[in-house]
Amino acid sequence: MRCLLTLALLLPACAHADPLLDTVAGTWAIGSTSNCARNPYEWTVLPSKLGARLTFRDRAGQTNTEQVDTDGQDGFTTTILSSPDVPAGTRWAYEAAGHGVVAVRNFGTGRQITLLRCALTGAVPKRTAGPAPTFAEPLALVAWLIGHSGRGFVAVDEVANETVFSPGLRAALRASLLRSRQRNEPPCGANGDIILDTQDGGTAQNLRLSVQPTAADRATVSASYDVDGFHRDRRYFAINLDRVWKLENIIEANVTSLRRSLDCRP
Repeated sequence: MRCLLTLALLLPACAHADPLLDTVAGTWAIGSTSNCARNPYEWTVLPSKLGARLTFRDRAGQTNTEQVDTDGQDGFTTTILSSPDVPAGTRWAYEAAGHGVVAVRNFGTGRQITLLRCALTGAVPKRTAGPAPTFAEPLALVAWLIGHSGRGFVAVDEVANETVFSPGLRAALRASLLRSRQRNEPPCGANGDIILDTQDGGTAQNLRLSVQPTAADRATVSASYDVDGFHRDRRYFAINLDRVWKLENIIEANVTSLRRSLDCRP
């Protein structure tokens, strides 16, 4: 099944180890990942003897419930059972349209929309790699994080971040994501790419790094780079635990820190 042409962009060919329906649970946005902060949707797959059902709930708690009619490797079709704004009986086709992208088409009207996964605000995509490597130098740690964030390394993935995040940072991130699920709202401090401070998963350009040891087991790595049209000056605080350097905190332009943001403090 070919990927659809969405948003005037020909997206990469679809390739999934698992059927699409098995990978969609989590938080999504319509049209742009910038909507992850403004209007995220939580997608849930519910097994049933009569066939799987989907629920699609927005931040206000309004929920679409859909019956899965057909289920294939690269897509599936559904029928609306109940919805606050779509007539019951409306049929939809869902197709994989790239990594973290699903194209949706209304059978009756032909209308198409694009869903994009909010990787940092809900369920973590399935990983194909193991934990991140370990680092004997703080500058190498930060250079790797900046170079791989969102491209093989997902900061909210517990398995991935164990070797590169300190226990304190991991606990703060875990607590933020738990509060998010309980409150049905984006997590404080973890909405977007927390390593690069961007919503759109860009790549750091013009990167400059310098390191300043502050103690035998602590160091500050200053980073300057451009991402998604904006300049960033950030300080990455690292700690040495059992001869392995791990990220402890990030400060943006001497204003606030990642740890404070994760705790929902300005």
